[in-house]
Amino acid sequence: MSASSGVRALLASFAYRSRVETVLERAKQEFELQATEVAVLLLLGNQPANITELSRKVALRRNGVSILVERLHARGLVERHRDGSDRRVANVSLSEAG
Repeated sequence: MSASSGVRALLASFAYRSRVETVLERAKQEFELQATEVAVLLLLGNQPANITELSRKVALRRNGVSILVERLHARGLVERHRDGSDRRVANVSLSEAG
């Protein structure tokens, strides 16, 4: 990798970080969401997940993610569904509003 391509890659990463920070700040101000709530919504944008999967991906304990999901559910941003084969498992997906 040449020095100029390394500099371009570094500048691109700064630009990307700036965009991410802008999105997070906007979400916090306009929608009163915390960064971890935004992270969960972004993860659910790809596919539904259960609490255990989400806790692994956002590096929080399951009970913390469960509380976070409950807050998002109360705001109408996610839907919770019990797994048909194991009623203890709560699957979470984005709602229409989310």
